[in-house]
Amino acid sequence: AHYHLEWIPKPSGGVRLLEIPKSRLKGMQRALLRDILRHLPPHDAAHAYREGRSIVTALAPHAGQETVWHLDLTSFFWSIGSGRVRRL
Repeated sequence: AHYHLEWIPKPSGGVRLLEIPKSRLKGMQRALLRDILRHLPPHDAAHAYREGRSIVTALAPHAGQETVWHLDLTSFFWSIGSGRVRRL
């Protein structure tokens, strides 16, 4: 109940579901970013939204490997309850 749902068309066809946080949740997320997360350095393995990093630099260490796993975290955030967030 903390999200607005909106379906948008994908360029390749089909549709994508956007789950847009409502204003109260969005404010809490921004406060967490401002007060906590911005002050923590990202892990060296993180590549998303980092200057000088890209999908190419993220995948380079895995080149030539026999197996590379790709995981879809679609349901990950739904598994984190509000109690866990409050404790943090």
